[in-house]
Amino acid sequence: MNTPRILCSALIVVILALVPGCGGPKYHESLQMPNFNYGEILDGHMKRAELALQKVQDMKTAKEAADNLTAINIDLDDLVYNMPRLSDEGQFQLGKLASQHLSVVDPMAKNIARIPQLDEVLGGPIAEMMGYLKQMATGNVGD
Repeated sequence: MNTPRILCSALIVVILALVPGCGGPKYHESLQMPNFNYGEILDGHMKRAELALQKVQDMKTAKEAADNLTAINIDLDDLVYNMPRLSDEGQFQLGKLASQHLSVVDPMAKNIARIPQLDEVLGGPIAEMMGYLKQMATGNVGD
């Protein structure tokens, strides 16, 4: 039995919800900077995570997804680092968005944890991603 393939089918259903909303989300004005929007940045990182995880078919593609998630986590670290530069309202709004993503990633992490081979490869990067989302969601960030 090819356990990772079975899990992949279940993951695809969960992953499709990584980016909240359809038809282009509207972001609170407090997330807007002169040249970018923090909400778009977070959603973009999570869309990249979704795309990486959708490609998981076997252990080789799981390792490729883990590498992609590691790169995304570097970008999330940068987002957490810069979050204090937002207004209080902006931090609150970004925290709300992070919380939405966390509510999708958490059950996915639990599903992955059920398959030891996948958990060994993807568990660490997903746990790190959840840590960043939790930091943003709780506002536990600082310079």
